[in-house]
Amino acid sequence: MKLGVIAAMDLELQKLLEYFPPQRKIQLAKNTFYIYEQKTSQVIMVCAGQGKTNATLYSQILIDSFQIEQLINIGICGCLNEKLQLFEMVLGEEYCHYDI
Repeated sequence: MKLGVIAAMDLELQKLLEYFPPQRKIQLAKNTFYIYEQKTSQVIMVCAGQGKTNATLYSQILIDSFQIEQLINIGICGCLNEKLQLFEMVLGEEYCHYDI
């Protein structure tokens, strides 16, 4: 399986790289793609920068250049629910978009 992971900020990606240390790095589209491999799985990670445009651009690069099968966008987000506390982990079911 090939999994693509996009982070908006270096801080978010660096934490992930601690858990999945890359065996290879590839320079593509003025960015570094980090590749972690284990048996039949491959994780390709990249810091895309903030915003929908960057996320879209690097998602397409992961699809075209690495033929990923799944994509995860990780990182920090905002919230409109006052009941949630700082640093809580959330798996959203509904989203609304606000540009940066």
